[in-house]
Amino acid sequence: VTPESPAGTTAWLAGLLEGEGYFGRTRSGSSPVLYPGVQVGMTDRDVIQQVSQLWGNKSIYIERRGSYKPVYRAQQCGIPALVTMLEVFPWMGERRRKRIEALLSTWEHTFPRRPGRPRKESNA
Repeated sequence: VTPESPAGTTAWLAGLLEGEGYFGRTRSGSSPVLYPGVQVGMTDRDVIQQVSQLWGNKSIYIERRGSYKPVYRAQQCGIPALVTMLEVFPWMGERRRKRIEALLSTWEHTFPRRPGRPRKESNA
């Protein structure tokens, strides 16, 4: 695995998310609905820009708090966040794995459906 390979990039992202990441539910824009979300924040703008590019985001968020260094954040929500969770899962520690498992097990029951698209019934 090299840093430039897809597996190397995923391993790098997993390490970053293990230390600085958040796995949870987040709002998309002004929507009142909570979606599965992945977020990472730190004072190193270049690292957050790299994550943002990796995720295909066009922007990063900047939090300014008085005289402290600004905190830069990148986030994903919805299906892209779920894909990221599945990709980094093998590299996560126990606590993060449990959090991801909980989010993955509940997202289907809480993720909104488009109007007119009924939920499929299971045969179990």
